[in-house]
Amino acid sequence: MLNLLSSAVFGPLFLILLFAFCTILVIGAKVVFLCVKNYFAKPVPKEKPKPKRRKPRTIKPKSTIPNRSIEINPDEIDKIYVKKVS
Repeated sequence: MLNLLSSAVFGPLFLILLFAFCTILVIGAKVVFLCVKNYFAKPVPKEKPKPKRRKPRTIKPKSTIPNRSIEINPDEIDKIYVKKVS
């Protein structure tokens, strides 16, 4: 038996088999845990969705900026400079 475990062929084979066994064991334990958890879980009451509040539509007031206009005689003026004031 000692000669079999130290063989170069059987060493990697036992490693692969041990890895597969551990993987199956972990996946099986996880499945059992989830099944037991779902079986003993308390049912959660469904919450009714809250109705969404709608804001009442408001009429926007017209802009209070006065209409500024001037009349210009093109024969008297060559250039116009405009300065915007905020």
